[in-house]
Formats: sequence, C-alpha cells, structure tokens
Amino acid sequence: MKTVKLKLHRTIVVSVLSVLCVLCATGINELEAQNWSKVAQLQGTFGSSAYFFNAQEGLIGTGHYLSNIPAQIYNTEDGGATWRLSQLPNPNLRGQVTDIFFHDRLHGWATIREYNETGWSGVYRSTDGGLT
Repeated sequence: MKTVKLKLHRTIVVSVLSVLCVLCATGINELEAQNWSKVAQLQGTFGSSAYFFNAQEGLIGTGHYLSNIPAQIYNTEDGGATWRLSQLPNPNLRGQVTDIFFHDRLHGWATIREYNETGWSGVYRSTDGGLT
C-alpha cells in the first residue's frame, strides 16, 4: 500500500511539474518577450556582442566573420537611442567582434576575428571605456 501511494505521489508531482514547464515555456516567455523593444538598427552590419555598464552606457560589437563586412564597435551614452562608432586600430577591418568584456568602467577587452586572416584577429584592449 505504501508503494502505491509513493508511486501515485510521484506521478502527481511529475504531472504538476510537466504542466508548470509547459506554462513556463509558452505563457511566461511570451510575456517576458513583450518587455523587449527595438531601440536601434545599425545599417549594414550584424550585432554580435554587447556589454553595458548600466542602463544608459554600453557597447555593441558588430560584424560577421563569414562575411566581408566591417568589424566595428559602437558605443552609446543614452540607452541606445544614439550610437557612435568607436575607433579601432584598423578602420578597414573586415570580420566580427566576437566578445566584449570590461573589468571596470575604463578597462576592457574585445576579441575580433577577421574574414580573411591578415594579422588583425586577436584580443584588443581599451583604457578609455571602449571609445578607442
């Protein structure tokens, strides 16, 4: 009798968890997705990485390493309403900014992969918040 109750209890728990998973996968995610809003479209590029210091200041890395489009870093100080192009050592670099990370507000790193390897792929360091 104890085994039957335990199996029934497990079945109920598994059923409840299954229903909760379905609700989470459908209803809650749809509600959460409604909180996303498009704030910018950077023409001629693909966003590939981002790092934000706070709700207003951040950076976006762009490009695509399988395409011959520029690898660039843009920065914003107004929550993404406007974006300025940061200065990389090679303004003609084609490829992708694959990651951006900052240790503090000024010191950070970005990794870049070139479309055609010409020696510019690598890790880049900034000491001015990603502006240059």
